Amino acid sequence: MKRKRKVPIIIKLSLLVFIITFFIIFCGYIFSNSIGDISFIDKIFTNFKNTSAEAVKDILEAKRILDSNIFIDEDISALPRDFEALVHYVYDGDTIRVVIDNKEYDVRYIGINTPEIDHSPDSPSEYYGYEAKEYNKQLVDKKYVYLAKDVSETDKYGRLLRYVWTDTYNMINAVLVRDGYANVMTIPPDVKYSDRFLEALAIYKVDKQVQILILIFIAINLL
Repeated sequence: MKRKRKVPIIIKLSLLVFIITFFIIFCGYIFSNSIGDISFIDKIFTNFKNTSAEAVKDILEAKRILDSNIFIDEDISALPRDFEALVHYVYDGDTIRVVIDNKEYDVRYIGINTPEIDHSPDSPSEYYGYEAKEYNKQLVDKKYVYLAKDVSETDKYGRLLRYVWTDTYNMINAVLVRDGYANVMTIPPDVKYSDRFLEALAIYKVDKQVQILILIFIAINLL
């Protein structure tokens, strides 16, 4: 019977050092660039003597709490039916064309920005632009959505500026940030849901931390 070859301890230690170093650098980036309130996970990193499994469990619980609170909006039920629209076309990650009362309108999502795609030969696509467009299509294309304005009616291109909800009460603007396809871009005076977008960004960052901790957990258990 063939004996299973053991992985040399130096390779195991090198792998662990690499993952922990990457984790420290990643967390430094996350916290130095954080603009959402994620103080509820401070204890995880100040007490990292806990096992990785416990840390993952704590972060997942924090994510669950955030995820369950930021997308359902009590005001949506009060929106008049005039605010319902059928999505006819998806231009990119943050712009759609809708039909309201047999008229077509271009709608720009408020509070976020996604990478540009090459609408013309003079405007090359930005990284992750087509991925953002495809994800937006999955969320809203050929579906009925609810639109709500903030202060501004349109942008300088004549597009309606709107918050967009699906019939599942998910705010699409925030979902795109939460899932890593959009950046927060709050422009006054349209700031009604700016806190919601920051919370969505916090969830995205928590997801990344979970992924890194899982890698550390796997590495530790390989030793």
